[in-house]
Amino acid sequence: MAVTIKDVAERAKVSTASVSYMINNGPRNVSEKTRAKIEKAIRETGYSPNAVARSLKTTRTYNLGLLITDIKDPFFLDLILGVQAEAIAHNYNVFLCSSQNDIELERHYIEQLRQQNVDGLIVAGSHLDQETLHTIATTTKTIILSPHKIQNAVQFFIDDYEGGRMVGEYLLMKGHRKIRYIEGSWMASDSHRLDGLCSVLEDASVNTSNIVGAIANNVSYEAGFSATLEALGKYPDTTALFCYNDTIASGAINACRELGYRVPQDISIIGFDDTEVAKSIFPALTTVNTNSGEIGTQMTRVLISILSNKMLGPELIKLPLKLIERDSTSMVNRSG
Repeated sequence: MAVTIKDVAERAKVSTASVSYMINNGPRNVSEKTRAKIEKAIRETGYSPNAVARSLKTTRTYNLGLLITDIKDPFFLDLILGVQAEAIAHNYNVFLCSSQNDIELERHYIEQLRQQNVDGLIVAGSHLDQETLHTIATTTKTIILSPHKIQNAVQFFIDDYEGGRMVGEYLLMKGHRKIRYIEGSWMASDSHRLDGLCSVLEDASVNTSNIVGAIANNVSYEAGFSATLEALGKYPDTTALFCYNDTIASGAINACRELGYRVPQDISIIGFDDTEVAKSIFPALTTVNTNSGEIGTQMTRVLISILSNKMLGPELIKLPLKLIERDSTSMVNRSG
């Protein structure tokens, strides 16, 4: 015999309405104490809500769409895990799409997710223009992670400019003046990180005319390795490299070794994002922490609040950054 909501309510010693509110994320709130009792009863009884029946009753599918640009990028892997955990905690499913930096594929996936009648969308790192993102946000309940300001949207953004300033201030404090930036392949964030770095260096009267050492053509170890060989071939007196992200920085570390530079004694290297890569490579990487897993959690939480009519209207949510010092940086050890 199938387990019902009534069975769960009796086991938890709560009302059937409380069980329904928790399973359907509303329309009324359930206290944490009651929620814990219901969750325990669900596990003990083996209750599984009928998704079709629930969607007919509530006009929701309890499906969310998550669109990212590159599933190979560790930043997005952490973000996915954050989205997934928060969605599961609220009885939602997640449809994941990765556009692999292809703008037409991104458009295709958004249309496909809409056709699947997802309740809401999370769009992280989109290459779509601001007008298109604005249209999506006004026609589908959507949360967007973007460095561009999107009108009438609930938007999260990483302050790349401030992150670049953090790195500049840190390197100047370490005595570095001959600093190069290894660009990534996403100009939206890239240009802001570079502008932040340059603003600090220029305030300290450091020449930034040759600040870009090279451009990594994608977010990969190999691209970081090649770009670093190019940068140090042109500027062998460089004392510090700021890389677009941790993956590129991991390639930079090994490229420096191949050229005979010791990290950090001869050259300091800084990444961005503080992914698992930063902790696992040797030497451990100094980097800017964006906490992408928490970003995924927060974006999902906000979207579910909107779907439950607990949050209305556009909002711009700035995410905190923190520079994490590890072993890949030191005081300058050469004339710089």
